[in-house]
Amino acid sequence: MAVEKRPAANVGDIVVAIVDNEFTLKYLEREKGQFVLRPANPAYPVILPTGSLEIFGVVVGLVRKYK
Repeated sequence: MAVEKRPAANVGDIVVAIVDNEFTLKYLEREKGQFVLRPANPAYPVILPTGSLEIFGVVVGLVRKYK
């Protein structure tokens, strides 16, 4: 995965975010005027940051290796 370090992102971007001092990889979205972090896997919950939310970077590419 290629991540470009940026302090800001657009809605819909896949971001590396720091929420309450922990890193996570999620889609950045807005709901009711608030930023939320949505996982690609629906089995996991949406993160509604109540404390600090910092954008560390944006995913700009993906490299896959098969065997």
